[in-house]
Amino acid sequence: MSDYYKILGVPRTATEKEIKRAYRELARQYHPDLNPGDEEAENRFKQINEAYEVLGDPEKRTRYDEYGQFWKTRGAPAGGVDWSRWASNFGSGSSSRRTSNGSNSGGFFSEIFNVLFGQESPRTETRSTKTPIRGRDVEYMVNVTLEEAYQGTSRKITGERGYQFTAHIPAGSREGTKIRFAAQGKPGFAGGVRGDLYVVVSVDEHPIFERDGDDLFIDLKIDLYTAVLGGEERIPTLAGDVKLRIPPGTQSGQRIRLQNKGMPLLRDPNLYGDMYVRPMVQVPADLTNEERSLFERLRQIREG
Repeated sequence: MSDYYKILGVPRTATEKEIKRAYRELARQYHPDLNPGDEEAENRFKQINEAYEVLGDPEKRTRYDEYGQFWKTRGAPAGGVDWSRWASNFGSGSSSRRTSNGSNSGGFFSEIFNVLFGQESPRTETRSTKTPIRGRDVEYMVNVTLEEAYQGTSRKITGERGYQFTAHIPAGSREGTKIRFAAQGKPGFAGGVRGDLYVVVSVDEHPIFERDGDDLFIDLKIDLYTAVLGGEERIPTLAGDVKLRIPPGTQSGQRIRLQNKGMPLLRDPNLYGDMYVRPMVQVPADLTNEERSLFERLRQIREG
């Protein structure tokens, strides 16, 4: 059995926050969506999820720290099986005591029967009621592109025993957005309801746009003449290309605001942030003799 701490790359003294951070980083690195067809990455991803399922649960982690690979059967809480205690009882002969009429009093085997099958013993005809236990919550990380975060998208999530669920990622989602899907987590015990599914969104970096909250930023190269005299440039947005008016005398790096051309707001997708265009003036480097003379003449005029 693998060491869960080594799988997540954390020391045994790691805090819950450190364990969670390590899990997120590794899950993002080995996520099947980012490593299509890579069986090694898929197996690593499964190991990471298995390790976090134990170390991310304080009760399970305590038992794992104490019993190692036997954590599931040693020191089990109510509803679990403490085999070590039963083995001790069995060895002491508590299960072999007989009544005056020679019948077995139950003891060890009666207790096993009760825990495994939910009733007192074969001799008693009363049945105990199993207490329904709610299933555990599950956290799943998904990667989306900026375009998908702009429009909204969906991801099919496969859980235990092939259980599948399609999670809708709303428009306006940003890095770290957590979406709750009620009763889509792990199944409950003895009729208990399912836990919840929490999908955590990670948005990929974009080659053109930078995002700051609900606003977008883009650099636009313009020539010196457009910067000086003004003009129009066609620029991309996530909703399609638009024409941008460049005012005369535009400085390199100056921000030009395009209202409502940013990201939709997560809580109100009918509202949008803004886009800011940063013109980057390109100075000509290969002037002809005639062009150089004209620039010299212009400098003389400017200097009076």
